[in-house]
Amino acid sequence: MKFELKKVYDFTIKRVAMYNGEAYFVLAFDGNETMPGYEDDGWVFRVKVLPYQEDWEPEDLQGRVIPCFVQGYNVGLDARPTAFPILAQDIGSILRSKYKEGLSYDFVVIGVPGDEERRGGVLSSYAVSDEFGFRHYMRAEKGAYLRGECLKLRIRAIENSHLCFESLQEVQPAEYFEVGEVSEFTIQDEAQTAAGRHHYFIVKDGKKGLLHRFYPREEREESTGDTITLRVKGFSDKGWMVLEDPQEGLDGAEFNRIAQLEDEESLGTEGPKLEYKCSFVYTRNGELDIDRQLGYELMRHVAGFMNADGGLLCIGYYDDGTIRGINEDLKYINTSNEDSYTYELTEDKIKLKFINTIVNHLGSLAGSKVDIELQQNSRGRLVCFLRVAPSARPVWLNGKDLFIRCYNSVRLLRGPEITDYICERCGIAVPAEESAKAPAPVVALPQRDAVTPVATGNHLLVDLSPAEEDEQVWRYISLYADGCVSQQKAPAEGEEVLFNVPISRNHCKKSDRLLLCYDNGCVNVLNPKEVLDIKLTKPGKRYANGFNQEDGVQLLHACACHEDDYLVIRSRKANGAELVKAVCVEPYKVHNPQSMHTKGNTFVKTEWAQPVAMRVVPAAHTSFIYNIISKTSDKYGPGHSIDAPFCADALAYLEKRRQMEQPGS
Repeated sequence: MKFELKKVYDFTIKRVAMYNGEAYFVLAFDGNETMPGYEDDGWVFRVKVLPYQEDWEPEDLQGRVIPCFVQGYNVGLDARPTAFPILAQDIGSILRSKYKEGLSYDFVVIGVPGDEERRGGVLSSYAVSDEFGFRHYMRAEKGAYLRGECLKLRIRAIENSHLCFESLQEVQPAEYFEVGEVSEFTIQDEAQTAAGRHHYFIVKDGKKGLLHRFYPREEREESTGDTITLRVKGFSDKGWMVLEDPQEGLDGAEFNRIAQLEDEESLGTEGPKLEYKCSFVYTRNGELDIDRQLGYELMRHVAGFMNADGGLLCIGYYDDGTIRGINEDLKYINTSNEDSYTYELTEDKIKLKFINTIVNHLGSLAGSKVDIELQQNSRGRLVCFLRVAPSARPVWLNGKDLFIRCYNSVRLLRGPEITDYICERCGIAVPAEESAKAPAPVVALPQRDAVTPVATGNHLLVDLSPAEEDEQVWRYISLYADGCVSQQKAPAEGEEVLFNVPISRNHCKKSDRLLLCYDNGCVNVLNPKEVLDIKLTKPGKRYANGFNQEDGVQLLHACACHEDDYLVIRSRKANGAELVKAVCVEPYKVHNPQSMHTKGNTFVKTEWAQPVAMRVVPAAHTSFIYNIISKTSDKYGPGHSIDAPFCADALAYLEKRRQMEQPGS
């Protein structure tokens, strides 16, 4: 077979393999991993794993179909192109599986006009990131948006690998319609609000091809593709057009109710307290396995809600919030190998099936924290809602796995994360010795006139280091106001001392780091043992060139940590907006201990925002700061607005940890 250039083909995932340090899916086409005649060359169909796919579980990869397009052909030993394709995932297909034209979704601002673009240019529009981490652009409009701000944008079109947006400033139905006007509309789709309580049609007008919503008061016979006649009742405060059946008419109360529904953008996307699942018997790969789908996949989401702040699990919905229904699932309700009870297809028995599954996998107490509701829309599609209350104690899946909800996903806690979570959930203080990789204590930087507090309340930057020193401190590295540095067994004293950095016995390995953090957005990264053995060889002696003493550069923070720990950076923009991000220490260059005074690695570009505080967070806490960890593409950016909704949980958790470790502070 010849693969045509730029054409899209469906491939099946076989496994994951590494090539030149990067992860690839090994694929099969018509059951074969290679083409006839290329077996001896060792070539296989392969495509790069996208960042959002890195968390896919191995058992869910096997047999999964992904569309790929042919972007070129491999070159043979004779330097001539062969017929063997070079593949890339078809981003357009991925986008179309998630997004629908005319509906609104949440996006995060990752670049604003004036920012330096990744390829060396300057942004003239806003850059936004979608749920997959793909980058799209929205033209500059009225109002200033901040990096990290969450926006709800309406999809105008899906073109190739990009989404095209329309906003309320661009779409004003009042410019094309008048109150009382009767016009024809074509039904595009049928949907329900996120809670499943309000049914409506998505209709397209014949004037501009705009999409609107029509909320019928009673069940109607029309379906997708039909043309219906509607009258414009009025416009909501935000410009949405409220439509009515000319034969019925809406009273004032009904108009206000629908206008409010329109303004609330009823089709919500998944978030900290909302999850959609289209089936309780079919897995992601389309395999019939109720024990896997209901007994594990859905139960880990229920457990994640209980171990966080509760939430709503909607079963019978696609990821965009439109209805699939569970009608077809019900015929397989008695196919479980784990549950021998026979369930009749009545409302009570269907609910009993879900309750029994919750009790069997999460425990009897968990079963009392879930409210189950079945609803049916006008088209007869049945959906199920599991309203999950939070638990005061950890809820384990099958007695061994601890899941927690992190924004719009669930994450399995491991190792020290489990101890930290249980102590935090139950209000137990964590002794410093329980964390083998906890950083040594850090002495706070004295208050200076040039640095003001970043924020108050739940948005305080916290230091997760133990509050008390212990017997594990090996040496202190002291930093002085004149730029000198020394090492000795006891903390240095005097007004000229800026920092006494404790170096514990646990910070003497090659993987350990000494961080010197500056307000110019740079961090000098060193190995503590090399600094002591090569630079600071005589205890008590003050050595010059201890840290960066450029004019106007201020040392914000100094600490010892591990390479897999995270540095949390707080910044402030010129307009006063406050931002936060976390970056892993490991990828950054380690400097020669003889050059401790160098500028260091750039973590934040000061032309974007001014760093005002930095602290280290142990790697064991990454599940709880997941939403503020910056991706590779945001290497030099200041991060996220502290007012962004997805940052709130991470910042609140860090504040709770600070209060736990520093009582009364």
